Amino acid sequence: MLTEIKNNNTRDLLSQFINELSENPIPSFRYFNKRNIDCIKNHIYTVVWTENNKPVAYGHLDIEGDKTWLGVCVLEKYQGMNLGKFIVSVLIDTAKRKGKDIHLSCDKENIVALNMYLKNGFFIVKKLPHAYILKYKV
Repeated sequence: MLTEIKNNNTRDLLSQFINELSENPIPSFRYFNKRNIDCIKNHIYTVVWTENNKPVAYGHLDIEGDKTWLGVCVLEKYQGMNLGKFIVSVLIDTAKRKGKDIHLSCDKENIVALNMYLKNGFFIVKKLPHAYILKYKV
């Protein structure tokens, strides 16, 4: 089930997800390594996917300067079930409604995610030593 994070009740779901990440980190998702949960105040949209009332995937659209950044993370046990692809499509639809182009960073070794982004309309705009910056033009 997809839940939009809007208030303290749904924010608890995100807290649970962040706690799970601290215990079982996903190396390519470092968003909350240097941020606390209050950073979601800057988000245009934040969602958490739950299975049996347990948060297992997360996505956001975040404003930084003049850019809108997409972030998505699926707990390792739930990868390969198209949850990331589904959340990305929801975030793209949200960005389209708001007229916002989307940027994201993808580690070069995360080939599965990179291919998913490329198949869903993103294109590489910059190559960094360890990552690509991709863009989706609405």
